[in-house]
Amino acid sequence: MSILRRMTSVTQDLEREIQANGDSSYNSWTDIQPTEDGFTIELSFPNVQKSDIDIQISDDRVLTIQAENETHAQKISRSIYIPEEADINAISATFENELLTISLPRIKHVPRTMKKVHVQ
Repeated sequence: MSILRRMTSVTQDLEREIQANGDSSYNSWTDIQPTEDGFTIELSFPNVQKSDIDIQISDDRVLTIQAENETHAQKISRSIYIPEEADINAISATFENELLTISLPRIKHVPRTMKKVHVQ
């Protein structure tokens, strides 16, 4: 299974769980897209302020986004598996017009060099 498909599958499972157990009047969506340099995750958070968003990443590479919707007095949480090729030390996020955008750059691989070993 591709990394993007696995990330999307985990996100869709969480969306179904939230819809089944949460307030259906709170409409939020998640979109994961591959980019040339990595991945972009976009999440809509209506009626949420930037100060009400908390983003953390665990040692097992699960990105957890939590926010509190002030209008509905509801907390919402999303957890997304981060692929091995994403550089977790370079993740960045912006929040503008109720849209949270998280950028996950790919790890920059250092090209391998060959060294000649002389036999004596």
